[in-house]
Amino acid sequence: MRIVRVRRGPTIPPYYSPDSIFNRPVSDADTLAADQSQAQHAANQIQYGKPGHMFFGYTGVGYGAYEWPYSLGFNVYQFTFPIYAVRPSDPSQRISWQKVGLYVNASPAPYPLGTQYGNIQAYTLNVPIPDKTLCPLITGTAPYEDIWSHGEGGCVIWNVETDEAWEFFELTNHGPATMQSRLGCTWLAQMAGYIPSMTTFNGCFANMWGARGTSLGAVGGVITMEDLRRINAGGSIDHGLCFALAMNGGSGSQVLPATRGDGPGPSGNYFPHIPAGYPGSGQPNPAYQHDVSYEGSRLRFPADVDLSAITTPVGLAIAEAIRDYGMTLVDTTGAAAFYTEDRRTLGSPYHIQGADAVDPWSLTWSGGSVLNIPSLGSGFTVLHELPWDQLQALTPVAS
Repeated sequence: MRIVRVRRGPTIPPYYSPDSIFNRPVSDADTLAADQSQAQHAANQIQYGKPGHMFFGYTGVGYGAYEWPYSLGFNVYQFTFPIYAVRPSDPSQRISWQKVGLYVNASPAPYPLGTQYGNIQAYTLNVPIPDKTLCPLITGTAPYEDIWSHGEGGCVIWNVETDEAWEFFELTNHGPATMQSRLGCTWLAQMAGYIPSMTTFNGCFANMWGARGTSLGAVGGVITMEDLRRINAGGSIDHGLCFALAMNGGSGSQVLPATRGDGPGPSGNYFPHIPAGYPGSGQPNPAYQHDVSYEGSRLRFPADVDLSAITTPVGLAIAEAIRDYGMTLVDTTGAAAFYTEDRRTLGSPYHIQGADAVDPWSLTWSGGSVLNIPSLGSGFTVLHELPWDQLQALTPVAS
């Protein structure tokens, strides 16, 4: 089935500046990298176990031990970010101004962050926290336990009246009690980023700030609910995308615009030998030092890529966005993943398009549901039809 859509002109999201690495179209100034290995490494990790692609079978505890089609998917309600658009002057929003105390979850004992990392703690002393009781999807049980996302406690709060924004990693008001007492607050997080102007932010933090392991902005490149509504109406994604891979090279391996890195490290894997309890235990691990990826890498499909085999509107929109704007490696995850906006603001006054905005997950989609293609079998998503072997690496540039 051939999908024909009419592009409705650029619709820059309200997140970050138009010339951010996440919003800037690929142009003639974006040259192809002389070394295309990062494109190949990404394509391999995305397609482990697909016919013609080796599956190494063990790439680390929780990192990359997934075979096609489970080697590729979406972070939908965990390991992603809800975006709260708050208006503190509106009493009906019931905003609570709170200190968010930052701490390092170190072993054997956590400790306050203090003035480390450019004194980010000074910027989280008065954060406008939304009222979860106004969010009908927050039920108190997984995956919608509270205002933060499931998995890593991600959360973005945007004060649309001042344009300030905060993003958090492992946000919570559930303890630990000893740290709440030491910091003199109920709300805690293990890292944060402060953005003076959401609409002019370039998408890159300094000073080790940010909720992502790369210090790239949390909502840069996220497929938003408004993106999905536009696609359903025949539109497109008019910004770049973010994605994560399993076997990243760790701190120091990142390339611009990333200003820090995480992941298993230079070998792309924690184990030179297959651990006990796995097939081939004790034998050399074939995934060790193979397909190591560098966070911050920006990839694209060629301008003349053939997308005619893609049968779903969302799949086509994602492929076109990768072709026209690129995709940036922003974090480490258990399997290759793209990010969608967490749904928990739907039906609340904090949803940027309003409490009455249509839930894109409830719309009728050709080819299956929003992201899945049931006809292809369990685990297959709209991403599985994309021509991943045609990825190209762009020369790293600062945002």
